[in-house]
Amino acid sequence: MSSKSDSIKDNEKLLELLDSIEEQFLVPYKKPEDFRKISSTTKLQDSTPIKELGKLASVLKAHCTKIGIVCKPGTFDSNHKVVFTEIQNLSTPLFFLLSLFPLFYRNKDYPKFFIDQLDESTLQLLDGLRELVSELQTRLKNEEDASLDKERLTSVGKIFNACDFLSNCSKVGSYGILANILKGNIAIMDDTLDEIKEWLEEPDFSANSNDVFLNFDDSESETDAAEEDFDQQKVYESIKSFFDDFVKKIMLIKLLVSTFKKTLVSKDFKPKSIQSDTLDSLHLSFKEVQLLLDEVVSTLQFEPKKFSAEEVKEEQAALATVIKKALVQMKKLYENDVKRRKWIEIWETKFNQLP
Repeated sequence: MSSKSDSIKDNEKLLELLDSIEEQFLVPYKKPEDFRKISSTTKLQDSTPIKELGKLASVLKAHCTKIGIVCKPGTFDSNHKVVFTEIQNLSTPLFFLLSLFPLFYRNKDYPKFFIDQLDESTLQLLDGLRELVSELQTRLKNEEDASLDKERLTSVGKIFNACDFLSNCSKVGSYGILANILKGNIAIMDDTLDEIKEWLEEPDFSANSNDVFLNFDDSESETDAAEEDFDQQKVYESIKSFFDDFVKKIMLIKLLVSTFKKTLVSKDFKPKSIQSDTLDSLHLSFKEVQLLLDEVVSTLQFEPKKFSAEEVKEEQAALATVIKKALVQMKKLYENDVKRRKWIEIWETKFNQLP
């Protein structure tokens, strides 16, 4: 009788804890803007926010591992007291993690893309915790329904992965985060090059803007006349001539980005100061570069029969402008690095020689 009574009490205590966690962490924080409302006055001694982030991520991950063990289907029902302890232990470092956020937001040394990654990873952690809390609340109120156990480890896995992302933020810092972003940009450039190669090897002139935006005013005779005027071989040669040069441009841009990515994680890369604004500008510039490259290729794929260098003149001009802006920022970052500044100047000369 006593055992059953204790079990009921453990059950009730666990439900109260889950409700408390929901109220303290899950209801208030659902989007990045919510984190800006945190008014913590945390002060660090002999440490930095990024170091504390790494420590807390490790502690959270350790508690998450224990929660995964005690919440396993088949063991959860007899472990409510232990589950209570482990979830309570998780809530403490989570509180301290969130209390760090104002320190990151106020510190101008952290670029926006780093803050965005911090926000995103923490939201993923809270989403995983939200799922876990919801699953446990439902299970505690429906003890006979063991089918509710099956998804629990998925939510624990989400928390675990989010802790890994937070740990990585601390480990690699702003330079490493940007390097990871640029790695993705390079992969997209490879895809763009593949798309161009595939189209030139097997040109497809069947795409037509009228397939998407039907022009009911065009008469059938006008369409037929346009078909008669279309010289596929001549248009193909014009397209090939343009993209032979454009591919060289993409390859040079890829070289610039990949070299910069390696520099960011190089041990001998020691900027005079942390230039978060410069890093943010470079992040946005390379993102814009990729969008412009995609726009040029999309123009070809959208309506190849009408493609010409004139059709993408604006994109080409915008690309030159954003590259120039990126080079200015890179030179600023390489202020005291004669060797890397010289490499940038040589690259710029080669790029400007392309049509």
